[in-house]
Amino acid sequence: MTSSAGAKPAPKSIVVWGGGGHGHVVVDLLRVLGGWNVVGLLDNRNPPGTRILDVPVLGDADQLPRLRDRGVAHVAVAIGDPAARADMLARARALGFEMPTLVHPSCVVSPAAVLGPACVLCAGALVGPLSVLGTGVILNTRASVDHDVRLGDFAHVAPGATVCGFVAIGRETWIGAGAVVRDHLALGDRVMVGAGAVVLQDVAAGLTVFGCPAKPQPKERTP
Repeated sequence: MTSSAGAKPAPKSIVVWGGGGHGHVVVDLLRVLGGWNVVGLLDNRNPPGTRILDVPVLGDADQLPRLRDRGVAHVAVAIGDPAARADMLARARALGFEMPTLVHPSCVVSPAAVLGPACVLCAGALVGPLSVLGTGVILNTRASVDHDVRLGDFAHVAPGATVCGFVAIGRETWIGAGAVVRDHLALGDRVMVGAGAVVLQDVAAGLTVFGCPAKPQPKERTP
């Protein structure tokens, strides 16, 4: 008789929705974490049968009901664009999929931080104490979010960006690569902060800011 004590649980099946650059990162992250069986990618830019990181492209999002019927219970939405990610997560949730939060082992996350569902924290990301990440947030490679930060649903902090303490960031806001957001600021919903920008004052919803110090992009004049 063989004892099952100490046996590892079977890997959980998951499909990665998105075959672009962030999809590559998420596939790699799932492999680093272990315990996941990546059954395939959903992607509309590569034909079915294409292999990306040796994972087959199964088709586009129309495959989700079939995968659910096959017993695949988990989806990782791997799209950087915040609005698209929000829509995709809603569609996957409506079909009954679970969307796990994935945290690279090299991340430093305070025990006093709160991570919402379906977040992805890439290699080297940092989250300080009393910070709260909403649903579907991405902290990309070596992104740093200090203490007492609020990141709204589907926000994206790009590689190497730094968000200082006591900052409130709205839903679907993008902090570009290498940008810095000073402490005690508020950034509204759907703000776009350009790569390398230094944000020194509050930013109203819907604005795009860039530069050092960051300033709103001038609106184009209508002829």
